[in-house]
Amino acid sequence: MKRSKIVEEAIIRLLHKNRFFANLIMNFNRIYVDDQHPVKTAAVSITDKINLYVYEPFFANPFKVEMPSEEELKAIKEKLGSEYDKWYEGMQERVKKARKVTNPTEKQIHLAQEAILIHECMHIMHDHIARAKSLDTNIGDGMSFNMQALNIAMDCAINQLHGIDQLVDLFGGVTLNSFKEMIGDNNIRPNQNFEYYFNKMKQNAEKLKEKYGDNLQGADNQDDHGQWSEGGEGQDEYKSEVVKNAVRKAQRQTGAGNISGDIQLMIDELLVSKVNWKKELRKFMQGFVKYTKTCSRAKRHRKYGIVFPGKKKKYHAHIAVAVDTSGSMSDEDIKRCFTEIHKIATTTSIQITVIEADSNITQVYPYCPKKEIRCMGRGGTAYNPAFEKAEELGVNGIIYLGDMDSADTPTEPSFPTLWGVIGSKQNPPADFGKAIYIDTESGEFSKAS
Repeated sequence: MKRSKIVEEAIIRLLHKNRFFANLIMNFNRIYVDDQHPVKTAAVSITDKINLYVYEPFFANPFKVEMPSEEELKAIKEKLGSEYDKWYEGMQERVKKARKVTNPTEKQIHLAQEAILIHECMHIMHDHIARAKSLDTNIGDGMSFNMQALNIAMDCAINQLHGIDQLVDLFGGVTLNSFKEMIGDNNIRPNQNFEYYFNKMKQNAEKLKEKYGDNLQGADNQDDHGQWSEGGEGQDEYKSEVVKNAVRKAQRQTGAGNISGDIQLMIDELLVSKVNWKKELRKFMQGFVKYTKTCSRAKRHRKYGIVFPGKKKKYHAHIAVAVDTSGSMSDEDIKRCFTEIHKIATTTSIQITVIEADSNITQVYPYCPKKEIRCMGRGGTAYNPAFEKAEELGVNGIIYLGDMDSADTPTEPSFPTLWGVIGSKQNPPADFGKAIYIDTESGEFSKAS
């Protein structure tokens, strides 16, 4: 297998800073491509292994972004036709933005290379390849526009993690700020899943098409997702096992004591959580999630096609996720609770507030994937305080995660309740709400009878 000295050296440097990601990359099939290959930056795909593609000239100096050659521009013009002028203007703007650092130091280049490797790992860890297939990517007409919008939404979500956003901004990748500028909306929320950012692009499709045409290549974009279709269709379960096996191997190689809490949460979410939160949340929120409908030509009319504008929905909801942090909950149980919360957060874009409680409220905060988990409490157990706090917050519903070993019987709240029974078969402490039973050790779950 061909080796690239600059990539292998970057992996070795990463080994001293983040062993897990370095070990994960060493389990990838690393493919170093030339000018003839469609990947011009970096990319991952899944076949019988996880494949990492790297275009060496880009990786050698990620800050150096140049306009395509005359021959390449001619080919692009033939392909884009009337959209070429808008694409060309956008590409010029991208090159201009990418040259924020004209003479990067060796340290800056090294940090950028490491950020690119982490970025590709994060696509794998967040299961983006599989999640992209389950998403309705139809913005309107223009498949190229749709897929590029999806790429940008994913990169916006990924680049906010692990502090790589500032580095990425220097060599032209998607950041939250550049996404806000592209959309023209300063109220875009940080630290959301890629589905949230993609929906924002759907809502602003007409504005984006007016600015970029049917080709978003002129907008910030860091890596290439065109290889994701490799390995054929109908093999999602097999590909999922390929990813899980690579992550398990990297976890063993790294050792539990050398993995940070946020990365461990991602590992647990990928390897442990079996709850189909998308399905469970859809049923749970059916009775209280409100939405507003507005006309939009970005969505086809169900009956009349593109002749008339369709309707788009904007959902409004706020749920509380209460966590039992009492002494009866083991460290593994607590960790599992936050694995499930992370899974919930990546499944929905609605507002989530975490309420930690033992016999009293210990912490209340909006959920953020970047927040380090430092649970407080570990005293006695009472579930009613969390319900009272949720009432005070005015939430639309509550999910209570715990072993259900409570000393009190909570009063039924004014909103729906979903019990997530962690590591036990005990019934919830009250007869309202619905329950799902989550086995901490096996990761399996079953619905309440």
